[in-house]
Amino acid sequence: MSATSNLSWESRALEKKSNILSLLPKEYIHSGLSHSTTETASVQGIPQNFLSPKELEITALDVPAILSALASGEYTSVQVLQAFTHRAAIAHQLLNCCMEFSYASALSRAQKLDDSFRASGGKTVGPLHGLPFSVKDQCRVIGTETTCGPSAYQGLWGLRPSSGRIPYHDVLNSMEGQEIMPSVVGPMSHSVSSLTLFTKTVIAAQPWLVDPKCQPILWREEIYQSAIAGKKLKIGIMEWDEEILPQPPIRWAMRELEARLKAAGHEVFPWRIDQKTALSIVMRVFSSDASGDIDRSRALSGEPPQNVMTAISPNVPPLTLLGYWSLACERLAFQAAILEQWNETSKAGSSDQVMDVYLTPVNPAVAPKHGHYGRGRYLAYTGTVNVLDFSACTVPVGFVDPEIHKADQGSTLDANGKEIPAVRSELDGYLRSIYDPEVYKGLPVTVQVVGRRMEEEKVLGVATMLEKLLKERP
Repeated sequence: MSATSNLSWESRALEKKSNILSLLPKEYIHSGLSHSTTETASVQGIPQNFLSPKELEITALDVPAILSALASGEYTSVQVLQAFTHRAAIAHQLLNCCMEFSYASALSRAQKLDDSFRASGGKTVGPLHGLPFSVKDQCRVIGTETTCGPSAYQGLWGLRPSSGRIPYHDVLNSMEGQEIMPSVVGPMSHSVSSLTLFTKTVIAAQPWLVDPKCQPILWREEIYQSAIAGKKLKIGIMEWDEEILPQPPIRWAMRELEARLKAAGHEVFPWRIDQKTALSIVMRVFSSDASGDIDRSRALSGEPPQNVMTAISPNVPPLTLLGYWSLACERLAFQAAILEQWNETSKAGSSDQVMDVYLTPVNPAVAPKHGHYGRGRYLAYTGTVNVLDFSACTVPVGFVDPEIHKADQGSTLDANGKEIPAVRSELDGYLRSIYDPEVYKGLPVTVQVVGRRMEEEKVLGVATMLEKLLKERP
């Protein structure tokens, strides 16, 4: 038995935390940087004080531009790796956001790619030659720990694919064997073009030949092109679910996109899904083993119970086999009902066209302060997409600005004196009460665009169109 295994979980966690940056070049560690759970000032401008002009230039590019520069020989793979590693190290020192840096193995791979590029006279190795990327630590990577350890809060574009479109085989997960609501993985990046390139590249590799759950669906370029070609789209707008009113910045983002879509000639109309039913299904799936899987994993380290799910559904025993089957049937019936509702949108609005996608919040609140998430978590907006297994993409619209996103005047009027819905519940009231534009200044404001199952091409196409509209914003 190793000495580490005899340590308490607190000591092991502290040891892990202190060693995360230990294998990086010392010039990437800056003594003046530190992580704070109470400081609210934005840290977005800090990297420019420590990165070289070349590092800033490289890390400002999106994926297609990086790959083009690598293919032309403008940058080497080592240069790109070092630039992004340095920037990630700065981010970690400020935010405590990374679990592990596989720098040595990544550097070895980058050097081999550069050697191959020179020896072959400028030929790249594979479609993502020299591109560094990070993965969620539930992905098993040789030589790293896999501990199983979210895009709206980070202001990134992120694709939530339907299950079976992006390979998931052998990815670590909690409650493995739970098949009512399958878990998925998808890419996050600073641009939609990066998401699209990643998705096309993965699908082109025919992952269904090695992942038994992957569907043999090739990339459908015509659907993607149709969404970005400028044709009139029919888009539903779900401002809220009549359960939890989004905070002022989220409401602003929804209005902003709706106005941009109308100005561009697209048809928009009100749309609503019964998220209360969806959330009920979500929570019963998450608590179906009465936290047994979490408790077994926790027992290995000696960590105290977190009551993440049982706090919401206390004293609920694990589902029986018949109960599990019944919940699976309930979820299937809900999926069918929403598809029927979707088809009925041909009768809504001014056209007989069926709705292409809908826009809705990802979360009713911007990223919470430390200590607020446990009480203020509301999973209905993302949980509904998971229950339905729809394709979705986050849409970063802007950042909290105290001059624009002023707090409501109490529980019945917004900042401009316009009437808002009355408080519906304790959670609704709590999320309204904690919003302070000065505290949350600079935080990302994000919504999501949602399509039906296996409509990644359409969702990414619409996201591309939305990205263009937002860039044109005065």
